[in-house]
Amino acid sequence: MNIRNSKLSAGPAATSAVYLLPFALLLGWALTGSPLTVAAQSANTTDPLMVLMQSQPPIITAPPKQALAAFDPPIVHVGEEATYRITLDALLDSITWPEQLPTPNGLSLRPSARGQIFRQIGATLQPHSAFNYRARSEQPGTYSVPEFTVQAYGQKVTIPAARLEVVPAGVTTTPAGTRLQLEMPLTNLFAGQSVTARVRQSATEPAAIQGLTQVELIGDGILVDRSFTQQRIEGTSGKGSNRLSFIHETTLIPLRAGNITVTAQGFESASPFNGPIALPGEPAGFRLADSDPVTIRVRPLPKEGELPGFTGGIGHFTIDPPLLATNVLRVGEPVQLTVTVRGQGNLGRLMRPVPNPTSEWQIFSENSETSPALIRARGFVTFRYSLIPTSAATRATPRLPFSFFDPARVAYVDLTIPALRVTVKPSAQPMDTQAVAFAESPMADAVEEPALSELATHPGITATSLVPMALREWFPLVQVTPVFGFLGLWAWDRRRRYLETHPDILVRRRARRVLRQARRALRAAMRDADAIKLVNSGLAAMRAAAAPHFPAEPRALVGADVLALLTDQERQGKIGETVRQLFAAADAARFDTHSAGGPDLPAAPADIERLLNRLEAML
Repeated sequence: MNIRNSKLSAGPAATSAVYLLPFALLLGWALTGSPLTVAAQSANTTDPLMVLMQSQPPIITAPPKQALAAFDPPIVHVGEEATYRITLDALLDSITWPEQLPTPNGLSLRPSARGQIFRQIGATLQPHSAFNYRARSEQPGTYSVPEFTVQAYGQKVTIPAARLEVVPAGVTTTPAGTRLQLEMPLTNLFAGQSVTARVRQSATEPAAIQGLTQVELIGDGILVDRSFTQQRIEGTSGKGSNRLSFIHETTLIPLRAGNITVTAQGFESASPFNGPIALPGEPAGFRLADSDPVTIRVRPLPKEGELPGFTGGIGHFTIDPPLLATNVLRVGEPVQLTVTVRGQGNLGRLMRPVPNPTSEWQIFSENSETSPALIRARGFVTFRYSLIPTSAATRATPRLPFSFFDPARVAYVDLTIPALRVTVKPSAQPMDTQAVAFAESPMADAVEEPALSELATHPGITATSLVPMALREWFPLVQVTPVFGFLGLWAWDRRRRYLETHPDILVRRRARRVLRQARRALRAAMRDADAIKLVNSGLAAMRAAAAPHFPAEPRALVGADVLALLTDQERQGKIGETVRQLFAAADAARFDTHSAGGPDLPAAPADIERLLNRLEAML
């Protein structure tokens, strides 16, 4: 009873508090607990992209501490080529390389390769850029390329001098380093025809194994198909010893007609048996090697004799008999047609034949998920189609036009997929075959061509000539008008931005305008011999000319402010006396209540004009 009485004695306030307590707790959880929970979830959730970026070792972007330059080999015979190598520890894109190197007389330098590779140093990556030049001389002697500077990360880097000795034939020279060999079975191709390019690196010593990394084919107008790449080591015999060669094969596709020059380059890796491959002072396994250029002649595909169904296939192909899942069909039920193409050429990039539209069949092509490398490895590609008959009167599948270009015969070859006999039964479910047949028929895509109206019998109101408007003399002016309008808007906006950054120009311009108005009123007061108007006009002109020098309203300026703009000599002279007389006359006219008449002329008009000219010159 006591407890009940205590609750009742609390009154309505206690009752409302009891009901509002759950809502207050819910609101507090929403304002405090929910954001913390979301923040905790977002903090625990990791971004996969950030994880991938953080897992990569950082790249050293400090300015290179050293640059190396040397000839390989340092001694060559007359007419032989040596490789002039320059290496820097910097990113290739950060280096500003000169177009022409300082070359001594009698020595020719030709750029042959440039590349970039990264070297693992602890938990960081050190970029390593290399530049190769081919050097040749027809006269014996010692040639020295002087040191020069390049820009890397915005700082100057000195490339040291290098010396090459050219000796007559018959003099013993140092053996040259490895040079890549670019081999292509065909150098007379058609645009789009694929060819296997082979890059060979022969070992300098017997039983030595060398490798290549970052092999690239450089040329204008070529496509390197990296989906098919093979690397292997072969043994070759010669000069009484067996040597090993590292071979890198890839597919090259010329894209344009004409003569195309192709070179190969790659970084040589270390030899696990005979030590590293490196120049003196050069990091092991980071020497850039390149090949002599190979020129291929590319001809365009002929337009004469092109057959229907050509999808870009170049080579020699055959087609297996097409396979149909079943030859007993029902109207509206799909059946799969499988077509297998075998051969050699650009088989991995061969596009499927495109069927012609027909009113008896609906044809859908199925996308293939097979990679080009797998297609080339197994030697065939499979195309699949889903065929849906739309009429029970259909007796055969549609023919699929298909052809390819044979470069050996220089002719197009027809490989049209033949039709297969089928039996089509009516559908178990009723369907509107007429609508489907019309949708698939060529008539469905027919569009009514617009027809020209008859010639008008009257010339009209605005037609004054048969000359088109674009051929009339004044039409170029119409075309140039938007240009002038744009230039005008650009000049106006430029002037607006300039005045926005220099507001004092507008202030002085307004002051000069107000000064001219006050001077006209001053001259009128002089003509009328009105002393009060003369004093007021002179003060207004004087304050308007002095206001731009102070961040204040012109009416708030006093005589001391105007005198502060004058020099000491002017304040003590006639100009300063004129300023004091005008302000004294204004004060007397405003505050002197005992004067019966107006004030006398405070100063000579010539003195007032001289004062205003001085203030106007300061604007």
